[in-house]
This record gives sequence, C-alpha cells and structure tokens, in this order.
Amino acid sequence: MKKLVMVSAIAIALGGCSTFSGTTKIETVDPKSAEVPTWYLNPGADSEDTVYSASTAVSDNLEFAVSKASHQARIVLAEKIASTASETLKQYNSDNAKGGTSTSRQMTEQVTKSEFSNVNVSGYRLIEKKIYRDGDMYRAYVLMSLSRTPTQTAVPVELSQTEADRAVTALDSVQ
Repeated sequence: MKKLVMVSAIAIALGGCSTFSGTTKIETVDPKSAEVPTWYLNPGADSEDTVYSASTAVSDNLEFAVSKASHQARIVLAEKIASTASETLKQYNSDNAKGGTSTSRQMTEQVTKSEFSNVNVSGYRLIEKKIYRDGDMYRAYVLMSLSRTPTQTAVPVELSQTEADRAVTALDSVQ
C-alpha cells in the first residue's frame, strides 16, 4: 500500500509538470490504412535551446498505451540531455576471388551503449498526442520537447539523508 501511495504521488507530481493545451480524439482505424503522424516521423530538429522526442506504444488499455509512449519519450529526452554514449562498429568482408563463381560474405556488428542517471525531465512539454483504436488495441503517439534553459536543464535529483528520512517517516505514517 505504501509503495502504491508513493508511486501515485510521483505520478501526480510528474503529470502536473507537463503541459498540453490540446484535446485528443480517439480514431477507430483499419491498421493497414492508419497513417503515422508526420510529426512522429519528423519530430523536429534539436537545437541548443530545445530537444524533441516522439514515441509510440500499443496496449489493450488506453491509459497504459499513452503512459508507455510518454515514458519512452521522457527517457529519450533525458538521454539527449545527459547521456554519455559510445559506439563500436566492426565489419568483416571476405571474397574467394573466383570470378563469376566467387562467393562474397559480409558481416557487420554494431553495438551502442548509452548511460545516464538521476536526470530531471519534469519540465517537458507534450506538443502532440494522437490515439488510434484498432479493435481491442490502442496505439498512442506522443511528441514532447524539453527546454535546455537554466531553469529547466536536466540536473541530478538527489535527496539529502534528512529529506529521505523525513519522506520515509511520512510514508510510514500513511495507512
């Protein structure tokens, strides 16, 4: 029960930080004819001031589809703001050089690693949201942005031991 209260409080706090002034209409569509929103395919170019993230998710529960898409978009925003990345690309080519009967092989391996932790993306803006219904399933598309301005730049979120102890004590008192 305590974990549920804490998760609910965090969700309300993060949800309260987002802004979205539009309305969302759910369209029932044939999945073969459903068009992917153009803003999903071209979410906008990141700049020195703002980063963008578009994401999609599917679920048989409308709220969960939107929640999954939104969560993934926030992860991408955090990754763009504060990640360190490395990439390794290996390529192997071989050819037995027998003219028209030669056999060529090519193998490529790509490994990308991205790391970030304790990134605050609570100042994100929900720019677009589109929801399609396909039978019993919902597909949600979201487009978010995050300003890199000093007041909203992703910064590590840390609690002092005193604040953490107070939070645990307050949580323990909830029944």
